[in-house]
Amino acid sequence: MADLLFENHFLIVMLENFDIQLGVGDKTVHEVCVEKGINTDVFLTFAALYEGTAYHANTALSIEDMPVIVAYLRNCHRYYLDEKYPKLKKHLQKMLDASTRKESKLVERFLTDYIEEVTEHINYENNIVFPYVTWLCGQLFENMHTENPIDLHVSEYKEHHNEIEDKLHDLKNVLIKYLPFDNDRLPRRKLIEGLFELSYDLNVHSLIEDSILIPLVEKAENALKAKQ
Repeated sequence: MADLLFENHFLIVMLENFDIQLGVGDKTVHEVCVEKGINTDVFLTFAALYEGTAYHANTALSIEDMPVIVAYLRNCHRYYLDEKYPKLKKHLQKMLDASTRKESKLVERFLTDYIEEVTEHINYENNIVFPYVTWLCGQLFENMHTENPIDLHVSEYKEHHNEIEDKLHDLKNVLIKYLPFDNDRLPRRKLIEGLFELSYDLNVHSLIEDSILIPLVEKAENALKAKQ
C-alpha cells in the first residue's frame, strides 16, 4: 500500500475517502482492504483511474460493492464541500486583495456560480440518488420489502447527471490566458493549482459515477425486477 502512495500522492485523498487512515506500515493493499471490509478489486479499480488507466466494464465489480462505492462518493462530496471549495475561495480572496483590476471580480462571480451549481448537484446525489441506491441494496441483500421512497430510477439519474468539467476549464482559461497580471502572482498560482487538482479529482469522481455506479444500479434494478 505504501508503495502506491509514494508513486501517486493523490491516492492519499482516495484512502481518506475509503476511511483508511495513514500508518499502513508494510501491509499489502489486500490486507488493508480486508481490514476495512472493502473489495480489493474496487480499491484497485479506483486507484487505476487515478493513475489514468481506462476503466474496463469487465472488471470484477458487483452490485454487492454498491454500499462501499456510495460511502466513498459521499466522502468525496464532503471533501469538496468542507475542504476543497473553501480553500479555493481563500486563494481567490487573497488574489482579489492583491489585485486592483476590476476584471478580477469576474473570476469571483465565475467561481461562486460554479460552486453553487456543483453544490446543487452534490445535494441531489446525497439526498436523492444515494438513498435510492441504499434502498435498492436493502431490497436485494436484506430481504426488505418496502416501497421505493425516492421514486427514482437510474434513467432519471443519467438525465440529471451533468458534466461540470467545462466550467472548471473555462475558469482556468481565464486565469491563465485572459486576466491581465497584477500584483497577485502567488495567490493566482495557488488558485490555479487548486483548480487543476480539483479537476483531476473530479474527473475520476465522474468516471466512478458514470462508468461504475450507474451500470451497477442498472444491474441492481434488473435483479430486483427478476426477484419480484
